[in-house]
Amino acid sequence: MNMASGHIKTKTLKNGKKSYNIVIDKGRDPMTGKRLRVQKAVKNITKKEAEKILRNMLIEAEQGLLIDSNNITVEQHILRWEEDVVKPLRARSTARAYETYIHQYIIPGIGKIKLQSLSTYTVQQFYNEFMKSPTIRGTSRSPRSLRKLHMVLRASLEMAVDYELIKKNPAAKAKLPKCNKYKGEVYTIEEINELINLSVGTNVEMPVLLALALGARRGELLALTWDDLNFATSEVTICKSLGQIKGEVFVKTPKTESSVRTISIPNNVLQQLKKHRHEQLKFKLKFGREYVDRKLILCKDNGDYLKLDALSNRFAKFMKKTGMRHLRFHDLRHLHATMLLSLGIPAKIAQERLGHQSISTTLDIYSHVLKEDEQKAVRQIDDAIFSNTINM
Repeated sequence: MNMASGHIKTKTLKNGKKSYNIVIDKGRDPMTGKRLRVQKAVKNITKKEAEKILRNMLIEAEQGLLIDSNNITVEQHILRWEEDVVKPLRARSTARAYETYIHQYIIPGIGKIKLQSLSTYTVQQFYNEFMKSPTIRGTSRSPRSLRKLHMVLRASLEMAVDYELIKKNPAAKAKLPKCNKYKGEVYTIEEINELINLSVGTNVEMPVLLALALGARRGELLALTWDDLNFATSEVTICKSLGQIKGEVFVKTPKTESSVRTISIPNNVLQQLKKHRHEQLKFKLKFGREYVDRKLILCKDNGDYLKLDALSNRFAKFMKKTGMRHLRFHDLRHLHATMLLSLGIPAKIAQERLGHQSISTTLDIYSHVLKEDEQKAVRQIDDAIFSNTINM
């Protein structure tokens, strides 16, 4: 291994002051034979201070910590960020999603650009081109997909700022299109009852009942086991979730502490769960040794995991067959919260049942329900007080 060496080049500026170009020679690249040099230009310091910087850079070079920030590309940096931060510190599903944006879009789009040359203008042009390009299915890009791409690029460049590879984040001030929030259908209590009745005897009966009764996420429901259920206290503990990447399913822990929660189950739903368990035992006997006993509440007939997209497809077919107003399976979670708030249940309880980290999330999503309640309150005040005074 070659020992690093270094020297200082001194230059006199027009104002008579000195500037110093510190050069570190790290030997030759064993693969290419190219000489490896790292340079750093400094001014407004003394020769003694420049020599101190040289000594520190030589120490970093010997430890393998000295990086040629002048020549490092966006691709080199983001691949290092992926290895050092994304893979070891992000959830498996999140890391795979980041991988798609890194390798399919960022590296082909701006990967060859030197990190120090990347400007906000270049990032903005990259985003504009991304929005113009069609998806794999030939459809147009959504503002939400650009925001996800932006989140990945901005986070990686923030590490470059922290490591003093660049002075500021060029993605920080890029302009993004407005992202409209999805608003699911709001069903009346009568429609919810009709939905439940229509699901009886179908392959979505239990998923629909549990989603409406618990307000749990799709992945949380599919990871529930009979061990999570306490018939004695009428409670269920939600402490894990089913993930899926390219057809492969796996159990994962929740992202936040608030997602782990123990909530009560309506008594009528509890009775249906007892019947459901009895039906599962029949399938267990039918499949015999081929039965995959994972103790899941919601599963395939053979006891194995029911995939997330399989459940969504089942529900979509069910909804199409019934002719009821459009609903995604995830909207059943929203309906649970809508029922709670419409019935006057405090928002804090809704937050705890849904596993929201902040109550502001709960209030923001279900503001339409609160607005209706406010209007009812105003009408009650008007009838009780002002109608008896102003019109006298």
